Amino acid sequence: MRRIVLYLFLILSFSGLAAKAGKPVPPLAPMDGKSTSIHDQVIHDPWHWTRNREDPRLPQVLKAEEKYAQACLKDSQKLADKLYKEYKGRIPQEDVSARALVNGYYYFNRQTSKQDYPVYLRQQDAPGAKVETLLDLNKMAKGKQFFDVGLSAVSPDNRVLAYTADLSGAEVYRLYLKDLGTGKITDTKLDRIADFVWQLDSRHAIIVTENDIMRSDKCLRLDLDTREQTLLYEEKDPAFNLGLYRWGDRSWVFLSAGSKNSSEAWIMPLDDLAGSFQAIAGRRPELEYSASILDKELYIHTNLWNPDYSIAHCSLNASAIEDWQQYISAPQGASIWDFSLFDDKVVVETMRGGHDQLAVYERSTGKLLDEIIPEQPSDLGLWNNLEPGASGFNYYSESWLRPYQIYQHGFDTKADSLIYTKALPKGYDPDKYTSSASYYVAEDGTRIPLTLIHKKELPEGPKPVWLNGYGAYGDVESPWFSSSRQSMLDRGVIFALAHIRGGGEMGKAWHDAGRLLHKKNSFTDFRDAVEYLIASGLTTPGQLLIEGGSAGGLLMGAVTNMIPTGVKAVIADVPFVDVINTMLDPDLPLTVGEYAEWGDPNDPKYFSYMLSYSPYDNVGPEVYPQMLISSGWMDYRVGYWEGLKWAQKLRLNNMGDSRIIYLLQKDEGHSGSSKRYASLKSYARSVAWGISQITGLK
Repeated sequence: MRRIVLYLFLILSFSGLAAKAGKPVPPLAPMDGKSTSIHDQVIHDPWHWTRNREDPRLPQVLKAEEKYAQACLKDSQKLADKLYKEYKGRIPQEDVSARALVNGYYYFNRQTSKQDYPVYLRQQDAPGAKVETLLDLNKMAKGKQFFDVGLSAVSPDNRVLAYTADLSGAEVYRLYLKDLGTGKITDTKLDRIADFVWQLDSRHAIIVTENDIMRSDKCLRLDLDTREQTLLYEEKDPAFNLGLYRWGDRSWVFLSAGSKNSSEAWIMPLDDLAGSFQAIAGRRPELEYSASILDKELYIHTNLWNPDYSIAHCSLNASAIEDWQQYISAPQGASIWDFSLFDDKVVVETMRGGHDQLAVYERSTGKLLDEIIPEQPSDLGLWNNLEPGASGFNYYSESWLRPYQIYQHGFDTKADSLIYTKALPKGYDPDKYTSSASYYVAEDGTRIPLTLIHKKELPEGPKPVWLNGYGAYGDVESPWFSSSRQSMLDRGVIFALAHIRGGGEMGKAWHDAGRLLHKKNSFTDFRDAVEYLIASGLTTPGQLLIEGGSAGGLLMGAVTNMIPTGVKAVIADVPFVDVINTMLDPDLPLTVGEYAEWGDPNDPKYFSYMLSYSPYDNVGPEVYPQMLISSGWMDYRVGYWEGLKWAQKLRLNNMGDSRIIYLLQKDEGHSGSSKRYASLKSYARSVAWGISQITGLK
C-alpha cells in the first residue's frame, strides 16, 4: 500500500508540474480492484472494473483518455495529414482483382479511388456476356459505422448468393440470401454463422455456427426455404472449433474439428440431403491432419510421421490411420504447408528457412518433377486450381518490394505465364529500394532471421529503425507489399522484421521453441534483435521504435519490461497484455482454446511461468519509453480493457517524462476499421507519431 501511495504522490506531483508547464496531464483511472487467490498467491488487479462496459465511471475515463491522446498527438498531426495525403495519392483510379473462373462464371472485384469498399462482380464465360453486380458494399455500408462481408457463396445453379455480414466489428456474422435474378435480399435472421457450403440441390446448405463465446461448435444442415435446421454434429470439447471446406473433388464437403495441436475430419457427398458425415480417422492427442479427395482416394496432410508434415494417401473406404501410406514427406529443413491435386500431378507448397517454394510431384509415385524457387523471398501460394485435368496450375507471388501477381505454370513446359498483376502505386519505383534477409545470434546461440527494407541510398552513420515482431501460433511473417510503407522508407526509416521463435518460419520446432514453457524465447529473441541493431551501429536507442499487435502486443509489453530504456518508442496495437486475468477466465472468447499456445494457468507450473512474463503483472518503477497503445471497443478477441489497464499501470510506475498514450477505436474490432479511408487515416496517425519519435520530423 505504501508503494501505491508513493507512486500516486509522484504522478500527481508530475501532473501538477506538467499542468503548470502547459503539457498534457496523463489521466489515471480510479482504482477499484479485484484480488484473485490461486496457487498460494494473490493476484491484484487495481483496474478490473474497467472491463464492465456498463460502469458509469467508464465513459468519463475514456473521455479523459481521448482528450489526452489528442493533446499528445497534436505535435505529429501535420505529418499525419501529409502521410494520409500520400497514402490516398497512391490509390489507383480503379483497382480490379484477378478473375477466378468458377462453375461457368468469372468472379472478381472492382474498387475506384473514391470508394471505401469493393464491388463484387461476375461475368459468364460466354461471348458478349454482361458484367453482373453481385454486391456493392459501398451502397450496403451507407449509414453504417462498420460493415464487413465475411463469407460469400453462389449456389450450384448460379441463381442465389449467400453471404454473411458483420455490422458491429464484433465478428458476429448474419446470413443473407440474394436472388441474383431479381436482386431481392432476404435476411435469414440467422446470426453467428462461421461457415457455409451449398449442397448440390441449391436449396440446402451445410453451416457451422458459433456459441456466445465465439467458439464454432455446431454443424447443421439448413433448409433455406423453410429455415429448418438439422444438427449433424456438435463439438463438446471447448478447445476445438469446427470448420467446413471443399478440397479436391468439389462434389464432397469436409467437416474439420481443430484445436491448437490436434484435429479430426469427416467427409460427406454434397448431394446427400439426408445423411451425415463419415469419420475419416478419429482423433488422437497431438495428431493433426486434413484431407483432400480425388477419384475416391483420400490425400492427407498430416504430422503423423513428421512434425513438419507429410502427404499420405488411402482409399476412401479404408481411411483409418493404419491405412495411411506416406508418399511425400517434407524435405530436410523444410515443411509442407499446402497442396493441390491434379489427374497425374500433386503441387506442394513448402517453406524452407522461412521462404516459400513450390514443388511438383508425380501423383502415382510421389517422384519430384519440378520446383519453383523465387530469387527473392516471396509469399507464394496456390490460387484457384479447380480443374484436375488442367495442363498447369496457378500460383500467386508477392514480395517486400513487388505487389501481388498471379502466374500460370505449365506442367510440361515448366514455364510461367503472368496472368494478373496488381499495378504499382503511382510514383513508386521498386529499384529505389532494397530488401535483405540475414541472421543475428540470440543469447542461446540460435540464429534468428532478420529482414531489412530501406532505400538503397542512405546516409552514413546510425539511422532510424522501425522494428516489427509477432512470434506466436506458428504464424509466418511472409513478405507482403505495402504502398504505405513507401512513406516511411522515403523519410530514411529502415523497416525491420525479426522472425523470432514462436512463429513458423523454420518449421514446427520453431513454433514449439516459442510457446508454452518456452515462450520467453520469443521475448529474448526480440530483445536480442534490438541489441544487435544497436551494437552493429545501424541505429541507436533514441532512433529505434518497436511495434507489434495482438500477440505481438504481448511481445511489445514483455520486451518493454525487459529493456524499458532500450528503445525510444513502442506501438502496441490491440495488445494481449493481461495474460493471467484473461487466461483464468474461461468465459472469455478463445481462452480455453488458447491453453495449447500459452498454457493453462490452473496448472501451477504454467501459472508461475506465465506470471513471470505477463506484461500487466510485471510493470514496475522504471523510466519507460514513449508508448502508443490502441484497442478496439468491439474487439472480442482481446478486450479493450487490457490496453486500458496496462496504460494506467505504466503511468503509475513511470519514473520518466515519457507519454503513455491510449487510443480507443470506438467502431472497430480486432482488425480495425472496415472503411478504407478511415483505416488509412488511423494508420497515418500512428505512423506519423512513430516517425516523429525516431526522426524528429513533424
